[in-house]
Amino acid sequence: MYLSIPIGMDIIPRIGLWHVHGHQDSCYVQYASNFTHGTGRIDGEIMETLWTPLNIISPSARGMETPHRKEVLDYQMNDCNFMKMIHIIAKFLSRKLKEAIKGAVESKLVFDNLNETAHPEMVILWKAEEALAHANRAEDPTAMDIYEVQLEKGKDVKRLRTHPTDMQLLKVARCRDKLHTQIMRFLEMAPTYLGGDVDVNDLDFLITLISTKIKIPVRTFTILPFQPELTVIPLPSNIGELVKLPDHDLLHKYLPLKKEDLKASSAVADPNARGQRDTTLSCFWSLDVQGDTSRNDWMTEFYRVNWLRMKALRDHWNEEVMLVKHEMQWSINFFNHRAKQWLGHMHNATSAGLTGHTCYAAQQSHIYDQLAAHAEDSFRKMIVQLQVLVPVEVVVRTG
Repeated sequence: MYLSIPIGMDIIPRIGLWHVHGHQDSCYVQYASNFTHGTGRIDGEIMETLWTPLNIISPSARGMETPHRKEVLDYQMNDCNFMKMIHIIAKFLSRKLKEAIKGAVESKLVFDNLNETAHPEMVILWKAEEALAHANRAEDPTAMDIYEVQLEKGKDVKRLRTHPTDMQLLKVARCRDKLHTQIMRFLEMAPTYLGGDVDVNDLDFLITLISTKIKIPVRTFTILPFQPELTVIPLPSNIGELVKLPDHDLLHKYLPLKKEDLKASSAVADPNARGQRDTTLSCFWSLDVQGDTSRNDWMTEFYRVNWLRMKALRDHWNEEVMLVKHEMQWSINFFNHRAKQWLGHMHNATSAGLTGHTCYAAQQSHIYDQLAAHAEDSFRKMIVQLQVLVPVEVVVRTG
């Protein structure tokens, strides 16, 4: 018996998350399941998940003849499938539902903070772009490129040729001069967080203070007029101490930064990087989205890409909650179906006078009945514990 594909079903070609990062960078947004509606969360590719248990028997199977090796591998795979079936109740689906609910709550919070502070006209435009891309993705996969930066990325100094042109050198010099000016302006604000006794003109004091705190050679902190990008400035995170600030309303807006908040978002710099599926923006990115997008095209593009990706993350977690609930009911239905099958085999064996077959079929039917009852009871208790609204079909046992 083989599965049949219903007539009229739309098949969306996609690349598994395990392999998509080995393709071209453009394949990530065009073919990864992260940006496809209805896929939920993909755990992995099923064949790769079976490699680990097969490694257990690989040394002993290496010297076997072909028939013997086939029997051993079949036995091992059948055992893996059976263990998956009996552990799907208490371990796999229960863990997936807890992770899905947690992910849905966290991703909704991050997306709502970003969405509420963005300009309403920008949000309308981004929604329209998303809807148009998903409508055209089947005929034109490049429509999904909206999840990547559309502006031309700046070139790093290291990526220039060995003999750059005068225009390239001039452009780099202007950027460095602008950065150097910003660093000097920042240093003028040092008394705000280092205390009123700090002399903003005494750079030696600032250099010594930082190098003492984080134990880096003093030469690293020298303000280099022609290489300001290598300068380590006296940030509070480098110094490790701040003056006691007076109580102010802004302190409730600007929350203390944690280590995980200081991770850079790779959605713009390296959109095809591994391990960024669950990456979210830190809270400080949502403080003034309208102000940031009104002053800088790059910031507008940054927020556009992250808004689209945060929305996709939120939608996929919500889809995952729904899919896991259905998987719970499908598991119960499968156990009940198998119990009925073995019950039919038992009746057939009884009619044929096969006592041994009758006992074996009865035992198998009882096992699946117990699995169905255990699954139903475990799912109901866990869902009540998590205080999640459950569809009626999940708690009603069929059969």
